[in-house]
Amino acid sequence: MTKNALFKVTIAILLIAGLLCACSYVVSPSEDGDASSEVSSSVVVPITTAANNGKIAPYDKNVETANPEDRPENFPVNDLPYFIYVEKGSHTITIYEKDRDGKYTVPLHTWQTAIGKVQGLTPAGLFSLDDKLKWKDWGRSLYSPYASGFAEGVYIHGPVYLGKRFASIQQWSFDGIGKNHSSGCLRTGVEAAFFVYDNCFRGTGIKIVEGSPLKREAEPFDIKTQLVSPEGEPDPPPVYRPKPTKPVESAEPETPGEPSDV
Repeated sequence: MTKNALFKVTIAILLIAGLLCACSYVVSPSEDGDASSEVSSSVVVPITTAANNGKIAPYDKNVETANPEDRPENFPVNDLPYFIYVEKGSHTITIYEKDRDGKYTVPLHTWQTAIGKVQGLTPAGLFSLDDKLKWKDWGRSLYSPYASGFAEGVYIHGPVYLGKRFASIQQWSFDGIGKNHSSGCLRTGVEAAFFVYDNCFRGTGIKIVEGSPLKREAEPFDIKTQLVSPEGEPDPPPVYRPKPTKPVESAEPETPGEPSDV
C-alpha cells in the first residue's frame, strides 16, 4: 500500500471514530441527581414577586396549606391569655384562648379583615404584638383607632376616620374589610381592633398564614357599630372653617381620599 493510500485510510478511520463518539454522548448527572443542562427544565417563581418588572404578584386564591403547625394544638404557647390567628384566604382574624391543657385551641372571636392588595404586602409567619396606638395617624387628618403593631409599619387597626371622629368614617375603608384592600395592615372592624388593643397584651403571639387551612368564617360588620366609640366616649366637636366672603384660590383643602399607606 502506498503512503498516499495509507494516509487516506487513516483519515477515514479517524472520521468514523469521531462520528461514533458523537452518537454515543450521554449527559452525565450532576451532584444533585438531575441531568446537567444549559437550560433548566423547570423554573421556580417565588409567590411573593412577579416575574415581570419586579411587580408584586396577585394572590393565588387556591392556596391551601397542610402544615401541622397551623393546627391550634400546635400554636406556640406563652403565659398570655390569647393567641391571634389570621387566614389570608378567608380574610379572617380569630382570637384563640387556652383550653384546660393550656393550649390555644378554643376560638373566642372570628372577625373579617382586609389584607394587602397583592401578595407579599401582608407578611406571613409568626409575630408578636408590640406597640399600641389609640389613633394611628395616616396624615391629611385621617386616623385609624386601636392600632396594634406586630411588624415594621404593619398593624391590626380599625377603619379610617376623619379627625378622630367615629361619625366621620371613610366609607372606602369600611367597604374594603374582608377583601384584598390594604397596603399590608389588617384593617378590621372597630370592635375587633378594640378587643386586640385592649385585651391582647404586648408579646401576644400572632400567626398569619396563606390560604385558609382552618377555613375560618366570619359575618360582615354592621356599619352602625363603626360609628360609635366602643369605649362610650363622645366624638370631639367637628372643626368648622368659616366660609370665605369672596372666592379665594385654594381656600378649602381637598376632600381626603384613600391614602396609599392604609
